[in-house]
Amino acid sequence: MTTMDMQETVISYDYDESVHAWRACAAAVGAADRVAAEAGVRRAYRQAGLREPEEVVWAGSPREAVTLIRALAEPGPSVRETVRSAPWARERQRLHTELGAAGWAAHWAATGGRLWDSTQALVNRIRAGVLADLVGQDTGKAASEVRLILLDAVLGQHDAPWLAAFPTADGPLDGPLGGLAAVSRSAG
Repeated sequence: MTTMDMQETVISYDYDESVHAWRACAAAVGAADRVAAEAGVRRAYRQAGLREPEEVVWAGSPREAVTLIRALAEPGPSVRETVRSAPWARERQRLHTELGAAGWAAHWAATGGRLWDSTQALVNRIRAGVLADLVGQDTGKAASEVRLILLDAVLGQHDAPWLAAFPTADGPLDGPLGGLAAVSRSAG
């Protein structure tokens, strides 16, 4: 791929529109669109090659979600790698291959990198608050358990920086991240 080809690929993507839309998503507060979010969860499972969940359980907050999960007798295996991490890695690798190392770095800086610090600061504050409330400390076995539960959650809004890095079509994100994008846009 020539430098000109890389520039054409990069320029064909409207960075500002994507960053603006995902910044709004990352900072959104309010009620979830449960129908759309549940459709996104089911789509993400299908896209990952998994059977759709029989039920989507809603929680009013990350704290309540951790409490619900900790109370489960048999929570089942984590699907984080299959549903979220592996699709992200494949899409990132696809763009890295298409754009090259410098092109990917420029693309990330122009998209997700612009949202990363502010979104991570919010995620870290929420995580710290949940840990303080449920465990009372930031270290130890109970804190590690809560961290893993929070890590496994597809919370939606914290995925905004990554979603900003991948081209969107009219509305839902096309391709293998479409289910995750629908959750992020709709989970509240």
